[in-house]
Amino acid sequence: MRSELEDMHLIEYESTDGKVYQRTEITEGQKRILFLLKILEPAKIQDISLFQGSKT
Repeated sequence: MRSELEDMHLIEYESTDGKVYQRTEITEGQKRILFLLKILEPAKIQDISLFQGSKT
């Protein structure tokens, strides 16, 4: 179970406008573990933060 869930990562994308934190795709094995443990699947986008002065 641990080795399966260790493959789920949170990725940080950064541009001149800000940052986006997004998790990797969830595998079928990870979905099954989360389901059996009655844990909701984490949101695909975890956070979006714009830098000061960003026009987007």
